[in-house]
Amino acid sequence: MNEQNYHAVQTWFRAHPAALQALLVGNKVLSTVVYLVYGVLLLVLLLTRDSRLWRALLVPAAVFLGGSALRRKLNFPRPYEVYHTPSLDNKTRAGQSFPSRHMFSASVLTACAFWLCPPLGWVMLGTTALLAPLRVLIGVHFLRDVAAGALFGGLLGYLGFFVL
Repeated sequence: MNEQNYHAVQTWFRAHPAALQALLVGNKVLSTVVYLVYGVLLLVLLLTRDSRLWRALLVPAAVFLGGSALRRKLNFPRPYEVYHTPSLDNKTRAGQSFPSRHMFSASVLTACAFWLCPPLGWVMLGTTALLAPLRVLIGVHFLRDVAAGALFGGLLGYLGFFVL
């Protein structure tokens, strides 16, 4: 999203409070769904004493830690920093935009869901796909951030759950 498009999106949503509220609620709900589903999967694995619990814990943890370290090292600016206009959720944290933590987390958790229960994996994939554009529209990430986050988390999740 270039500066002109960023300002146009921000202006439109600020002029339409109901749409802005729906965008913000959608972002919160979809993010929460991803983490709740993962938590339920872990709980089921724990309660059933399923040996896959360790991999379901370790692969996402490794992706989260690695992705977070990469973000700190690269320290790319966020759209609201580059374009000097607050994000729609009034986030003020500087840097660490690339790759999107929401997206690499959601993507590796989607891979985990596919590994454990493929039909649930499809639901998680849809949820993750809906979350990606919301992060851009809100103004906290560039398209490259969410695309890289999805690719990073999805690829490492695939390797961790289906290859290794």
